[in-house]
Amino acid sequence: MNEPVLNVLIADDEIFIREGLKYIIDWRALGFDICGEAQDGMDALEKMASLHPNLVLLDIQMPLLSGIELIQKARENGYEGEFIILSGFSDFQYAQAAIRYGVSCYLTKPIDETLLTQAVLSAKEKILSSLRTKDSYYRYMMKARNTVLADLLGNAQPDINIHYEEFGFTFPVYQIILYENLDTLSRFHFAEVFAAVCGPNDSFELLTLEGRNLLLLKGNSSLTRFRTFLSRCQGRLQKGSPLDSVFLVCGRPVYSLKEFHPSYLECCLLMERRFFCQPSQHAVSPKDLPAHLHENAFADSEHAQRYARKLSDYIKSANRKMIAETLDELESRLLSCPDKTAALKHFLADILLQVRSCVTQSYSQVKEFLCSNAALLEQVEQRSTLNEIMSYYTEQFEIMINAVVGNADTESVFENILDYIEHNYNEPLKLETLAPLFGYNSSYLGKLFTQRMGKNFNSYLNEIRVQNAARMLLETNRAAGAIAALSGYRSVDYFYQKFKQEFGCSSAEYRKKQGQDRGLPPVL
Repeated sequence: MNEPVLNVLIADDEIFIREGLKYIIDWRALGFDICGEAQDGMDALEKMASLHPNLVLLDIQMPLLSGIELIQKARENGYEGEFIILSGFSDFQYAQAAIRYGVSCYLTKPIDETLLTQAVLSAKEKILSSLRTKDSYYRYMMKARNTVLADLLGNAQPDINIHYEEFGFTFPVYQIILYENLDTLSRFHFAEVFAAVCGPNDSFELLTLEGRNLLLLKGNSSLTRFRTFLSRCQGRLQKGSPLDSVFLVCGRPVYSLKEFHPSYLECCLLMERRFFCQPSQHAVSPKDLPAHLHENAFADSEHAQRYARKLSDYIKSANRKMIAETLDELESRLLSCPDKTAALKHFLADILLQVRSCVTQSYSQVKEFLCSNAALLEQVEQRSTLNEIMSYYTEQFEIMINAVVGNADTESVFENILDYIEHNYNEPLKLETLAPLFGYNSSYLGKLFTQRMGKNFNSYLNEIRVQNAARMLLETNRAAGAIAALSGYRSVDYFYQKFKQEFGCSSAEYRKKQGQDRGLPPVL
């Protein structure tokens, strides 16, 4: 490994001596750069504080502060580098004082080139040895600190035999963050993004514990920067953003070392809540835990059989409304279920297989439209969240209904499509995804829309969206941007364009005028 280039400061009140010292030896060849020079003792002390030289060459007799006084004050200020004294005096008392303050060498003028070279090389060896010792100690402390931190997180009580302040655990508040990279191919790595945005590094710790990625925030300023960072990421969340490829668990702030362990356990419990997150939700905190968990078992075979029987009956009768209500009830019950994600997936897969079995027993033609049991199980297992599994349920049940109903009255089916749009306009609806749910070809459904409604699918969908947006403008205090998102628009500018196209005015003008006409209080 290459040695570092060291810095030397030259201090002498005579300029021609300073100039001579610059060139009497080849400093660069000896591994030094001349970082500065000083003309008196006080000037030298100030430049030592700002330049942090590894080595100081100084005359013992200088104005304002003598060489010995300068060395004394520098040591008192914590300077740990090396000194070489140059003097026209050979008085033994000066040499004694120099030795007392750890001076590397005491040379008398005129300076002999060979003796100076030897003195500089001797000082260099001491400096490098000190740097190696510090680096080794730092590495040891870092390794030990990670071990100490892991013990704090994994054990109920701090060890009374450990002096935690020696490892830097002196902050008034901490916060534990667990994170999981959802996309291993993403160009973003959460720890790197956070470190780049929220440094300095001494305000947080990064480690892996029990296979989990953990970020420990230290101090109020670090917690504040993290909240700001998270708020900005969520406000700009889009495909490919740093937060789009990560799931975060944010523990509650802790104010003592004995709170580390319970906070970590709570974070581990929260990590399971990813299963209940919505598609755009990338972070959970203790407020997302249900107030009460089921005391009795819920995700068991008895409940699976009950829900399978109800859903099968509704599928056979093509009762989409009751299917939706039953799935909402099931999802609500699962939100308070304490079981692990793997157990919940097994429970949901059991329901789907029982529904398939029950429906195909009565309507054998349904088998032609469904994949195998093994494929159904794989599809459930591959989905990360309850929301994704419920969507898959809905898709499969719609296929079953269409297979059961067969040539249903076109008018009633079309009414069901309109009802579906009315209740799901805020979703990213497209003909290509909507048509298969109702047993149509997307091209045919597009033509049917134009014939029945006198407008194409996108025009109808935009009409539904802006009408509901107009309603929310008058009934809520939400900002137009938030209403745009709730109405299904990914782009606020596109929402403004469609709204003005529909009503002939901006959303702000509409809210103001319609609110006044209806006698509503102004929105602040």
